Amino acid sequence: MLGSTPGELTNTSTGTYYGGNTIIVSNNSFHNYGLFSIGQLKTISQSNLTGRFYQHEGGRLAISIDSLKAIKNDYLQVNGNAIVGGSIRPLARSLLPGAIPFLTATNLVSTASVLDAHLFDWNLTAAGNRLIMTPTANFSPTGYDLTPNQRSLANYLSRGWMSSDRALGQIFGYLHEIPLGDHLNYQNILNQLSGQVLNSQAVQMKTNFANSLAYSMSCPLLHGQNGDMKQTDCSWGFVSGNLTDQSSNASNAGYQSIAGAVRFGAQKAFDHDWTTGFAVGYGTNKLTSAGFSSTGNVVDVAVSASKAISQWSFGTSLAYAQGWFNNSRTPQLFGLGAADSLATTYGSKSGLYGLGWRVRSAYEVPLSAYYIKPYVDLDLIYTKQPGYSETSGILGLKAGASDQINFVATPMVEIGSNWLIAGNISLRGYLSAGASFLPNNKIATQMTFMNAMGSNGSFNIVTNGPNAFGIAKAGLQAFETDKFEIRAEYGVQAGQGYLSQSLGANLIYRF
Repeated sequence: MLGSTPGELTNTSTGTYYGGNTIIVSNNSFHNYGLFSIGQLKTISQSNLTGRFYQHEGGRLAISIDSLKAIKNDYLQVNGNAIVGGSIRPLARSLLPGAIPFLTATNLVSTASVLDAHLFDWNLTAAGNRLIMTPTANFSPTGYDLTPNQRSLANYLSRGWMSSDRALGQIFGYLHEIPLGDHLNYQNILNQLSGQVLNSQAVQMKTNFANSLAYSMSCPLLHGQNGDMKQTDCSWGFVSGNLTDQSSNASNAGYQSIAGAVRFGAQKAFDHDWTTGFAVGYGTNKLTSAGFSSTGNVVDVAVSASKAISQWSFGTSLAYAQGWFNNSRTPQLFGLGAADSLATTYGSKSGLYGLGWRVRSAYEVPLSAYYIKPYVDLDLIYTKQPGYSETSGILGLKAGASDQINFVATPMVEIGSNWLIAGNISLRGYLSAGASFLPNNKIATQMTFMNAMGSNGSFNIVTNGPNAFGIAKAGLQAFETDKFEIRAEYGVQAGQGYLSQSLGANLIYRF
């Protein structure tokens, strides 16, 4: 507060003064060379100044704005002459379109300008003895180099601005505080507001879903020292752990996932080299990203059939998987005055369903105690993500349902050897390498802010997983002919910022 005692008042160029309800300089003047705030910053106040008010070049008049309140902004009433130069600095807690009158004087002369922000331009007009400023917003101007996700959200915000959507008022106030030219911060904020990280669990499960198609084909037996293989009746159990890192990019927030799974299955051999098999599995994981954590539970079931013809083998499998995810998202909004009002954690429950069909063709080449087996898997996969909503709040999101059909091709080569250790005990080692190609591997979700007007439409958030990655596996099997087998395997998938490592152990009984 400047005070109520008549007298000459001067706010120096390095000074900051906060006005009270009444400022009296009587026949003297208040000279502002520094920052003058009508009230406390980001609170709405009104001051009556009796006397003359001069704002000189370099002086700044701070006007706090909260468009969602009944009294929307600071107001300065000058009972005397006002000569306003320098600049007006709007400080928004919430902001909507419309004229904002903020100063009235008995006699008014103005050469001032309003300080623009990164996304907002301001127009200052004098209507008689009153000063009025009016904002215009542009969330995706030419040259902003936004990603498709960022541009989709920016266009959604533009529609919300045009419709004066009060549910978005605090978001507009927050975005107004981005300093002019701070485009990197704006892009980071769009990523946080868009909720693209919510797609992480779904795209991770989708990328790994093809593995479910392989488990019902899990009982090959390497028989004898010449590398010949045949199928037998068996039952098996499998325990695995997995660590996945996905780096961030234009369409993926990046994440780390730690997972574990158990599976059980059986296979039956028939005459004429036919076999059938089935597998069931349960897995759980913890996925984390910046401001996001999620726990997932996945169950899957698969059935298969195969036929051996000389050194060729042909197989097919059908798998269904269902995942449930408990998500916790805290948007990482830093450095701006309105961030505290938006710093809320939003919870949600999402899911993904997958149905896949695989065909496999393999050719075994026995070479004395070694073998080479090239094979290729071709998968057709359908996935669906049901719609869901986050807990209510200013930044709470509602996600629409989405589905997609994808084709996956995985050519591989396996090289192995078989050694007789003693009696019926054999040891087998194998290496396999290849690649998996997953064109259009993505999750696309139509998002809206929960409390926003439906007329704003929605914005599209696409999270891409890897479209291709290399695969390498190394395994060691110890087995007693026609009885027990113990298998340990390490696998890695890597490509396009994606690295997934797994370690598994099998116990197989043949009967």
